Amino acid sequence: MVLFLHVGQGGNAVGACFWQHAARERGPRRWLLDASGRCRCVLVDTEPKAVHAAVQAVGPQRLHARCALVERGGRGNSWAMGYHGIAPAARAPSGAEPGIAAAALEALRWQWERSDGIRGVVMCHALAGGTGSGLGSRLLEELRDAHPRAHLVAASVAPFAGGELPVGSYNAVLALAHLQARGRRPARRPRPTPTGPRGVLRDP
Repeated sequence: MVLFLHVGQGGNAVGACFWQHAARERGPRRWLLDASGRCRCVLVDTEPKAVHAAVQAVGPQRLHARCALVERGGRGNSWAMGYHGIAPAARAPSGAEPGIAAAALEALRWQWERSDGIRGVVMCHALAGGTGSGLGSRLLEELRDAHPRAHLVAASVAPFAGGELPVGSYNAVLALAHLQARGRRPARRPRPTPTGPRGVLRDP
């Protein structure tokens, strides 16, 4: 069994669709739902809209209230603000993470300890925005430090080559660097080679 972590607007939008389909599945669903029929997931965003929409789509009765976490500040489409938070100087002397990051890690720890046989976490997030890329990188880093032998899988939504966010490509590069460094077994594919008049890619 695994836990699911949905971070940022993109991660929560995908999570809403995923859990709607999971609720309609027939047969054993123990690897998705706990004994009370609630989802084994944590929803996190620094703005409330996406999480509230996901909760309404899935159904409040299918989610633990302590696992739907929001702030009201946003991260300004900045990887650094997502990773460090709005006020990194306000960290507690003990080194504990304040705010949304600490709450998300605590919710994951609660889900982990109350479930038997958890093997890892699937994190769903977008690479272009500030929360999905920055906060997602931070949470993945903390999870790897806390659970060095666990399987951590990142389901990442990549940005368009030219999108709405001027800094989207920078956010994606920084997030991918953290995913590569913290991943247990990075997936590798052969380098594609261009072919044909329009440069259609194919694997050799």
